[in-house]
Order: sequence, then structure tokens, then C-alpha cells
Amino acid sequence: MIVIAGTLPIEPEERTALEPGMRDLIAATLQEQGCVEYAFGFDVSEPGLIRIFEIWESDEALAAHARSEHVAAWGRLSRSAINGPLQLTRFVIESSGRYP
Repeated sequence: MIVIAGTLPIEPEERTALEPGMRDLIAATLQEQGCVEYAFGFDVSEPGLIRIFEIWESDEALAAHARSEHVAAWGRLSRSAINGPLQLTRFVIESSGRYP
């Protein structure tokens, strides 16, 4: 499995305007083949930060997601609100289980 975790800095006053687009992106992505989990959330300590968490079955599924129209639509919608670089880290998970 592939886990993607990261952050996207935005202008804090744009949070409300971005919410509908985030909901659309999340809903569409969760329907994609190979998507296990996909979440965006506003950081409660940093109003200008979106936290990103994704789990994918494969790199191929993740690559198909990156080429999807809903990702492109989100990019167009969020472009003016972004206030810094998107920072993502990719993890390859060989096994997982419930904790504790």
C-alpha cells in the first residue's frame, strides 16, 4: 500500500470558499479504483493549513488519480487560495494492522 501524507498552505480567509470543492474532490476520489482512504482537513491550530492523508492500493492507482478530472478541477479552484508549496511524503507500507 501507498500512504501519502502532507500539507497545503492556503490563505486562511479562503477556507470557507474551498470547502465545497474539497467535498467534491473527496467524494469523487473515494469512488476511484484503488483508493482505500482519502481525507483533507483544516488544521485546527493553523487556520491556513490543509492536512492531506491518502491510502492507495498501488502506485498505478495513485497515478490515475493524479490524472483525473476532479484533481484538475480542484487545482483550478484552489490555485488562487494556495499560499505556499504543497508538501507530500510517500510511504510504502508492507503490512498494517489495528493499534493497539
